[in-house]
Amino acid sequence: GGYYGYQISAGNQFAQFTNCYFFAGPSNTQAMVGISGNTNSVTMTNCYFNNYISGGCYIYVDGSASNTTFSMTGCTFNFGSGNGACLYSEGASQQKVHLVNNYINTQPNTAYSTFAMFLFRTGCRVYR
Repeated sequence: GGYYGYQISAGNQFAQFTNCYFFAGPSNTQAMVGISGNTNSVTMTNCYFNNYISGGCYIYVDGSASNTTFSMTGCTFNFGSGNGACLYSEGASQQKVHLVNNYINTQPNTAYSTFAMFLFRTGCRVYR
């Protein structure tokens, strides 16, 4: 429905996801993982994101999350026919995003036009 699968919203938190499988159904209207709050550190390693129906973003880093660090290594995004973004990070609050060896699987003969696969707004520091 309208809820995040996981939401890290309090300040000064550390969350680590390893070898996780995330799947969103047809009624999903929020990201699978939502990150907000100040000075959080979130790490994802070898996770699999699968969504064949709805568009939208898989991981959302909120613009109010100042000094947040998000690292993602070896994750796979399996897109269906819906447009979406693997990662959407926004705001002028100095988020640091580190991406290493991630994979995107798309469907053949499908035009994706609504979002970029990785969408970064003002204030992000991106390392790849």
